[in-house]
Amino acid sequence: MKFQRDMLKLVNDIKGNVPKVVEDKEHSQKKDEVFQEIQQELDNAIKQLKEDARESQFMMKTSEEGIFFIPLKEGKPMSQEQFQSLPSEEKQILENKLQELQKRTEKIGHSGRLMEEQAEKVINNLDRQMILEKVLPLIQQIKGKYASYPKLMSYLDSLMEDLTQNINSLIERKVQAHEGTSDILRNYTVNLLINHGEAKGVPMVVEANPSYYNLFGKVEYRSQMGTVNTHFTMIKPGALHRANGGYLILQGKDLLADPHSWETLKKSLKNKQIIIENIGENFKSVPTISLKPEPIPLDVKVILVGSQQIYHLLQQVDEDLPKCLKLWWISK
Repeated sequence: MKFQRDMLKLVNDIKGNVPKVVEDKEHSQKKDEVFQEIQQELDNAIKQLKEDARESQFMMKTSEEGIFFIPLKEGKPMSQEQFQSLPSEEKQILENKLQELQKRTEKIGHSGRLMEEQAEKVINNLDRQMILEKVLPLIQQIKGKYASYPKLMSYLDSLMEDLTQNINSLIERKVQAHEGTSDILRNYTVNLLINHGEAKGVPMVVEANPSYYNLFGKVEYRSQMGTVNTHFTMIKPGALHRANGGYLILQGKDLLADPHSWETLKKSLKNKQIIIENIGENFKSVPTISLKPEPIPLDVKVILVGSQQIYHLLQQVDEDLPKCLKLWWISK
């Protein structure tokens, strides 16, 4: 429960720090300076190109479609007819100069795109560094609280690595929409299946409807825009999880009415573990992408309540019954 609260606080802190970085004036000024430097380089290159074009007897013009050049005669633009009436030699000279100017234009455009990409990388690194400077110490604080739990340490190390890799996505989504980070940050929350923190003594659970999903839990799905998806926060526990470490009381007749429940219960008691797995996952003709939660160690005593007649009949037809050492039958 404490770890869940700590992780929820971490997620909220990250949500709070991302917009601060995006909206920070000093940080925004640094990003503007990067773009201004690139724009200045491009402006200088285009200015030089315009001057060189003038020396080559061309006027350079810009439009939404790009840069183009018009040949000059005595400092004035030539019409198509005037250009065509020029001697062949003079036309060839102008065409060669035009080709050279066009090559330089393409080179400037290519260099501009490269500079913009480089600027994006610099800005992303600035954003990334500033956010990580604020967030990583928060994760280190959590690690300090749970240093005696190796699995949590491993999980927090993986979280730090994942956060470092996805920090730019968080920023991009935050810029696009104020709640855009929720999908990514949801991965850093904790799905607390069972909480026995305030319970006294061992758990004792009575399950009136021992269906498969009520006993062993399930992975829920949601339909979204024609597709079906899930998330680890949609993993739901069953009665066996709630009774783990204590006792589970079931009506024998109701349990045996569901063959999936009975067979899976025997397997769970034999292997001493609970596996959350939807019915038929292993038998689908077309495999689907789903979650496969790790097995949970099981230590439970199951008490079945039912008639003596059902018990003796079960002993005769089910050879696995004697092997279920923690399965007790109470006659009524």
